[in-house]
This record gives sequence, structure tokens and C-alpha cells, in this order.
Amino acid sequence: MNSIIIHGNAMVINNKGVLIIGPTGSGKSELCLKLLDRGHQLIADDAVEIKHSSTQTTLHCLPEIYKKIQIYELGLINLEKQYQAKQFRKSHTLDYAIRLNPEKKTHDNNNLLTPNWQIYSINNELTVSCLEISDCQQRDLSLLLPLL
Repeated sequence: MNSIIIHGNAMVINNKGVLIIGPTGSGKSELCLKLLDRGHQLIADDAVEIKHSSTQTTLHCLPEIYKKIQIYELGLINLEKQYQAKQFRKSHTLDYAIRLNPEKKTHDNNNLLTPNWQIYSINNELTVSCLEISDCQQRDLSLLLPLL
């Protein structure tokens, strides 16, 4: 099984493994905190290990950041006291990815009613279905992502 580590976050949302990617400062960690508040599960923040074979791709947390989240300008925060143990997972199968794009402000009228799923290549090693969310910092994605 091959393994890569990428910059991003990983959550379990309604029993689906979701990789959350986007540029630094796009709101990935704050989105994960909001999703935790809504009862979803955190796998990893800031660095996600992805293990893959020809039949399976899984998201994993590095041991040193398990149950921790890194918030810009606040540092690395241990979440064990704020959340129940069942809200943390060490791994889960990868089902899809969400790419946060705070710079993209325009909306393509053709995609207002239909999600624009694309194939996203991770380090040229594997591909995953990915939905790009534009204008992400102006939307409450913790309400929207569980609807997927």
C-alpha cells in the first residue's frame, strides 16, 4: 500500500470520508470545528496521510496531531476536553474531496442547480471526485456539506 501526506483536513461527515483541501487561510480548520460542533468526526487537521492501493483509499491521522487542530494565529489546540472521544477517528475510507476556493467569486450560471463534480489528482498518484466550493468564506459550509 502506498502512502502520501498532503496539506488538508479530513472529516467523517454522515459516515463519508471527506478530504477538505484549499489554500492556507481558506477556512479548512474553522470548517472542521463547525462540523465537530454539529456532531461529525475529525480525522486530521492540516496534514492528512492518504494510504492507497488498487482497491482502497483511506484517510489517516498522523499520531502527533490526533485530536488536535491548528488554528491560524492561535496555534495547535488539543480538542480532547471540548469534544467526546467518539468525535475523533484515526482513519476512514476516502469517499470524496471538497476544494475550498475563497478567491473564486463568480458563479457559473450553468452550475447553480447542479454540483460541479470534477476529478482531482492528488500528487499525480491517485484521483478522487472533488467538488469545488467558490466564495467559501461567505457560506456556512457546516450546514451545506452534510447535504451531499
